[in-house]
Amino acid sequence: FFSFRHSPSNSIMGNLQCSSSLAKSCIGETDIRYSSDTSFDNLDAQSETWTKYAGQYGPMAFSYFSDLDEGGVPRPPALYNVATRVGWPYKRDTFTGFQRVIVSGSRVTTQQILIYGPAPPEFCAQSVSEGMANVVGFDPKDPTNTTAVCGVNGNVVYMERFSVATYERDGRANIVWNSQGPVFSPFSGASKAPGQVAYEEPVGGDAVFSYVHIPIPNTPLTFGNTATFTDEDFSFAFGSGNSAQVGPSGGEDDASRNSFLFSMPRAADESAFRTAILQGFRDANIVESEIPSWILNANEPIPDCMFSELSGGNCPSEEFFCSEQANDPSCTESTYQEPSASMKPGAIAGFCILGLVFAGVIGYVLHKHAIKKQKKRLRKVFAQQVAKRVDLRGSVSQLNPEDLAAEFKRIDTGIKEGGSADGFISKAELWEFVGTGKAGEISQKDFDALFDAMDTKGRGKVNFVEFAAFMSTCSDEVREIVADEKARSGGTGGRGSTDSSAARLHAASMRLSTLKKPDENA
Repeated sequence: FFSFRHSPSNSIMGNLQCSSSLAKSCIGETDIRYSSDTSFDNLDAQSETWTKYAGQYGPMAFSYFSDLDEGGVPRPPALYNVATRVGWPYKRDTFTGFQRVIVSGSRVTTQQILIYGPAPPEFCAQSVSEGMANVVGFDPKDPTNTTAVCGVNGNVVYMERFSVATYERDGRANIVWNSQGPVFSPFSGASKAPGQVAYEEPVGGDAVFSYVHIPIPNTPLTFGNTATFTDEDFSFAFGSGNSAQVGPSGGEDDASRNSFLFSMPRAADESAFRTAILQGFRDANIVESEIPSWILNANEPIPDCMFSELSGGNCPSEEFFCSEQANDPSCTESTYQEPSASMKPGAIAGFCILGLVFAGVIGYVLHKHAIKKQKKRLRKVFAQQVAKRVDLRGSVSQLNPEDLAAEFKRIDTGIKEGGSADGFISKAELWEFVGTGKAGEISQKDFDALFDAMDTKGRGKVNFVEFAAFMSTCSDEVREIVADEKARSGGTGGRGSTDSSAARLHAASMRLSTLKKPDENA
């Protein structure tokens, strides 16, 4: 009787909301991945660590060790390969770094500036073959175009990554864009290369782990590191990490595996941060023309994307963040959607019961209506039979209940000769009576209903009181018979418009219905 499928046309389920009085609880109430509250897309809502981690750090002190397969040695400088853009002809065993972390809603921007001092004199004294260089500048189109001098001037590597929260809402941020350069292993673009895995996430409430695999053509770079803070304010951290990069030949002998340690103090404020960066450039004797303007000019804001001002670099657009490549949850649809509301078992049972009750009421009403129609039809059939035999003497006003008593006795005696009266009409006697008139055939089922209507005591026989009581309910049917006879006779009533047998029966029925019933046993 009822259907609870979810569809717009279903007024019950179409408007049903999860966690309502009829519906089951929303999955989002216990699993934030399904929650409609978009604030959960914000990283600081997923982990307090992100809030504490944001800020500026430096100067950071790095110590690098290479040749880990041979026990590890301080990483020495390496000649720069102009074709492959790998190799770094600067002091690489120790260097200075600065880091800026911006956490905004579902996004994280991490900017790093790594400042390397000049190479030692013995490195610069070696001969340099064609296609190699012992000093480079900032022009990615021509790295050798520089006024810098080996052993005199240092250099800088900029690294920048953009991360977005995930649909899992578990604190992890997928790194979706990486930039490095401008001349050392330059790369700038989306981090969605085949096999790419790159992310950063809080660990244990006091640390942040980062893992990056940069798919640089021919020389892929992979590194991971963990910064662990020593206090609740995240003012200082120690860190460690590993990196690996395949050389131009692609062989194991040309791969570099490095390990590094670093200290990471938080800068007091942005002014102190900028001052420390400029001092780092000065200490490494970076060529003045190759220092970004925002570092030289304290009034110029730090760019949200450093590579917007570095030649050969680019920055992610808002369109990129909202694309399938980045899947920023703040502007894309999550794969976790609250399913259609479903009813509580109790509610379903309640509606089923309500449906059954409703169906039962309708069925009962229809049954009662059918019974009423059946009784009316049976009363009319019986009244027609009685009307054929009522004494027609006198007028309607002179017809007494005695006429019905005579008819009762005639039925009790039996239509056929030789019958005897015992004061009761048996079922067989009544069947013989209704089956011999001209009122039409009556089925056994209808006859059983007729007899049951008369036999109010359920004794299998009907006395005169029951007979008369039944006849008193037939006044409406008798009135119909009278009307039918008048219509057939053209209004003359056959033997007299008011003296027809049907009219007399009607009058008797009406009188009988107003009389006090005699003793049932009489």
